[in-house]
Amino acid sequence: MLPYVGVLITNLAAKLILVSKNPSKPQFNHYLFEAICCAIRAICKTDASAVLGFETTLFPVIQEILSNDVTEFLPYVFPSVVTVAGNSTR
Repeated sequence: MLPYVGVLITNLAAKLILVSKNPSKPQFNHYLFEAICCAIRAICKTDASAVLGFETTLFPVIQEILSNDVTEFLPYVFPSVVTVAGNSTR
């Protein structure tokens, strides 16, 4: 799984940007965030240096969601940030 981390997180972030413009499928949105958090936990458990990649890719997307006040995603955004921060070694 580690060789595909960049591709995985880039595609998940791209999908997150897309659905944040029209969050009309709550079940899909829930599982999208679940996939992101599972990827963070699984990959960072194996390679702690991958946290930087997650931060670099996901934080601009999360910032856009917060600045656009996508209220449907607020319950998911903060646990995602905590998952990334919890795996950080800094």
